[in-house]
Amino acid sequence: MKPQTVTRMPGRRERRRAVTQTIAARRRLETEPRPRGRVWINGREVDGTKPGLDHLGRSHD
Repeated sequence: MKPQTVTRMPGRRERRRAVTQTIAARRRLETEPRPRGRVWINGREVDGTKPGLDHLGRSHD
């Protein structure tokens, strides 16, 4: 028979340190909020238009 391997579990201090580091890393990664997207209702853009994107509203059947 093989001897059993004992796995040491991290203590409370190590777990708390890991969680704190993870939270700090996420906060460092936070950036400016993304610009809002574009929304259409019944084929018309809701919040004004952007001239450079007018071609997207045309339909070619």
